Amino acid sequence: MGESKVAMLSERGYPPPWAAAYSDSASDLPLFAGTPRPVLVNAGEKTAEQVARTLGRRPETRTWR
Repeated sequence: MGESKVAMLSERGYPPPWAAAYSDSASDLPLFAGTPRPVLVNAGEKTAEQVARTLGRRPETRTWR
């Protein structure tokens, strides 16, 4: 979760920056910090606002069923 995902990706040869990062949780803000294209999936407005406050920009949002 969060920072551990960044470490796991980096250890496997995928360090930031990433072209895009997709997540359904604000706990993955460290992932979003490593991309110009943060995408929230199936997240509510409150989560989108929290991410926007932290990043200083609103993330893209997607709804998947």
